[in-house]
Amino acid sequence: MRPCAHDAVMAGYEALNWHVEHACAAAWPAADEVAIGDWTVRRSGGGTRRTNSASPARAGARIEAATLAGIEASFAEHHLSTIVRVPSFVPGIDAALTDAGYAPPEGATHTLAAQLLPQHRRDPAVTLGRMPDAAWRAARMRLSRAQGGGAHDHVAVIDRLRVPAIFARADVSGETRAVGFVALVGELAVIEAVATDRDHRRRGLARRCVATLLTAAREAGAGTAVLQVVADNVPALALYAQLGFTTHLYDYHYRRSAP
Repeated sequence: MRPCAHDAVMAGYEALNWHVEHACAAAWPAADEVAIGDWTVRRSGGGTRRTNSASPARAGARIEAATLAGIEASFAEHHLSTIVRVPSFVPGIDAALTDAGYAPPEGATHTLAAQLLPQHRRDPAVTLGRMPDAAWRAARMRLSRAQGGGAHDHVAVIDRLRVPAIFARADVSGETRAVGFVALVGELAVIEAVATDRDHRRRGLARRCVATLLTAAREAGAGTAVLQVVADNVPALALYAQLGFTTHLYDYHYRRSAP
């Protein structure tokens, strides 16, 4: 491949990654956002790192001393510790944070994509809605508490959505045992908040919910689905691979300020 062609391909990948970054942010909005240079500081006051961290907002973002000081002051104003989110396709951030004494990386996460194809089918046993009903909300809160931390964040974020969404739940014997939703951001469908009761895992409930959401998203006009999954969640990675999420776009992790 000629150098100019290679540069064009790499620029295309970077543009796609930024498109996905912004879509995922819209699918999981923070209570408050403020721009500091080329960065967005997201604050919600809860236990979810995604909505309580600073992320680069555009290509070429750097984290020079003045920018980092502004980010830290923004979190301190709300009595929050500073957490910086570091996407793998934005160079130089880790080195700057290491020099500033930040803690080692944590929360490594993959960003995956899948084409929405007719092979995805709705499951008639999965309940869909354009709004989360009481059963969905109660189950999401219960499941989040069981996972530890951030339970309120996982429900409060729903009321902050400003993009269309579709919610799915799978019931067993009249009790909701698995949930998830898809946010529709242009042609992208962002899968979020997938969770299953511990005692009902490995029964295909999450798979049925996600497959139904993918079908509903395709019917709504989306062409590509994306999701972000913790890198060491082996069962989830296997499930998503089976559902077609075989394109690995990029990773990210978090860095915390020193205590």
